[in-house]
Amino acid sequence: MPSWSRVATRLRVPVSFIFAAVYLWIARPTWIFLVAGSAVVLAGLGVRAMASGYIRKNAELATTALMLTRATHCIWAQF
Repeated sequence: MPSWSRVATRLRVPVSFIFAAVYLWIARPTWIFLVAGSAVVLAGLGVRAMASGYIRKNAELATTALMLTRATHCIWAQF
């Protein structure tokens, strides 16, 4: 009998697609909100694509970062 972690790993993605489809069906979004949400998603994918070309994982230690303070404004911090 397979372990629960193996079963959960194999079912995680297919079950999430089922939940997403049910959620969209129940929510009944309008086309305006679908387009607006798609624009936000595309902007996030663009930022992620730019970061993937800039960040070198496991190659060098990061010495600068964009951090959020408690006042929720961005500051450029250098360590």
